[in-house]
Amino acid sequence: MFSLKTKWLCITFIFLNPVFFWSSCNTPPGKVESNITDSSYHSLQQQTLVAVTADTSEQHKKFIRNNWMNLIKVKKSRSHKTGRDNIGIYDLKVEVENPLDYQIDSVTILVPYYANGECVKAEYVKLDKIPAHGERTMKVPDHKLATSYQVQVRKVHSSALQFCFDIDDYNREGEDPYKCN
Repeated sequence: MFSLKTKWLCITFIFLNPVFFWSSCNTPPGKVESNITDSSYHSLQQQTLVAVTADTSEQHKKFIRNNWMNLIKVKKSRSHKTGRDNIGIYDLKVEVENPLDYQIDSVTILVPYYANGECVKAEYVKLDKIPAHGERTMKVPDHKLATSYQVQVRKVHSSALQFCFDIDDYNREGEDPYKCN
């Protein structure tokens, strides 16, 4: 039976040095080779932890990229004004709320305005540098003839997440379709 410390060393060093693996695993129980110092042992523990954390971080980023619509909130202001006889839309604002631990570099939003059921104008609004756990708000240009509007997210980019969403890019497939190429 090996001690826990000796068993860990055998598993770790099999990839690093096969000769050391055989000498360590043939050591009697409770005895550790003398050329392993406490500092090198702790260094290996830290390197293993960093490798596991990096893998977990990449899996976390992938989860965010594939579920961004449920995480990043795009809101339209409820305080916009309409003109006489509900014709015209004024003081409309869009807000992007970022609850993530990563900055969002940019979000491009399309705001089509409608009158009598027809699209009379469409405006693009781009919000930049939305900080982690922060939000950005931007005023959308007024339209004097519109009676209704929509808010559509067209693009989202975050270099920290390696995240590239573009609604017009139809070539996204696979298990991580929004990862930047």
